[in-house]
Amino acid sequence: MVEMNLKRGLVEVFIKIKYGFQLNKPVFILRVFKKYFDVKLLGKKPFKYVDVAFDYTCNLRCQHCFARDFEDSAKKRKMKKMSIEDHKRFAEQAMKLGATSFCFQGGEPLLPPLKNELEEIIKAYKSYKNLITITTNGTYIDEKTAQRLKKIGVDIFTFSLDSGVPEEHDTFRGGKGTFNKAMKAIEIATNNGLKVAINTAITHQSLYSEGFKKLIDFSEKHKIFLNPIFAAPVGAWQGNWNVVLTKDDIKYVEELRNKHPFLRRDVDSNFVEWGCGAVNETVYLTAYGDVLPCPFIHVSLGNVLEEPLDTIRKRGLKIKLFDHYNKKCYTGEDIEFMKEYAKRIKNKEEFPLKLSDMKGWWD
Repeated sequence: MVEMNLKRGLVEVFIKIKYGFQLNKPVFILRVFKKYFDVKLLGKKPFKYVDVAFDYTCNLRCQHCFARDFEDSAKKRKMKKMSIEDHKRFAEQAMKLGATSFCFQGGEPLLPPLKNELEEIIKAYKSYKNLITITTNGTYIDEKTAQRLKKIGVDIFTFSLDSGVPEEHDTFRGGKGTFNKAMKAIEIATNNGLKVAINTAITHQSLYSEGFKKLIDFSEKHKIFLNPIFAAPVGAWQGNWNVVLTKDDIKYVEELRNKHPFLRRDVDSNFVEWGCGAVNETVYLTAYGDVLPCPFIHVSLGNVLEEPLDTIRKRGLKIKLFDHYNKKCYTGEDIEFMKEYAKRIKNKEEFPLKLSDMKGWWD
């Protein structure tokens, strides 16, 4: 046990250095050190990270997708996407609160029609000051794309891989050949000096599969951070309780994490304490300006096109669910939360929901 804890501790340090320090970005490093100073010596709870969904267009049809909920709803309400200028204003507000990390996602952010827009948006977030990640399915990465994105300040590609068995991954993602394309993209990214991580959606069924074991082996062999995303009954999985992890499943995940230190949850990277960092340290920004607690809690705390992020975040921190670091993932582990949330979103056609839709529960 001591040897296992030591190994995990060393891997934790390795991962933090590999993914958290960019020697080519001295301003970013200084900002990170200031954050540690604020936390450790001043006792502050600094904001850290934003998921930025700048567009929901995609070339695949993933089994768990929630992007279309937002896209279809926005079309009905005739909402407009955030402009480059909107993103510039938001980026300044987020950095003022302490954000040092931005992850751009979709949809598929690297679709050819979106590449130019994505580059301009990344520039708006002052990549020399921040850690920049792109979450992608890997189907549109070639040498030229990797080199170009690195040049403008992208640090990490996070690839969505849901099985180490090609056929299983392709089926889940709804596109033949996507596994092989993703693996080739990982090779291209690595060869061009970009860091690589993997997000993998795990369900009650896939957790024990050979495909998941292969991903764990792959991450250890290549020393890649593997982030397990617990199945949430939202989006295309709304009402599907069969995919949700049980208590025994979650216990098994922890056993695997103890044995395989590269299998590491995103909450392990919190600045203040372990647990759900929603609103405290992270938020999710929709393509239309709504700020959500996380990608899987589809309730708007406010819209940055109407009011400042600071005002929105303060509102969120007053909600009893987000005034602390919950030790369970609300949408992947906390059954009480999931059941109540399921009642609130059932038969809803417009996403994200409004705070008024939560009245009597978390206000």
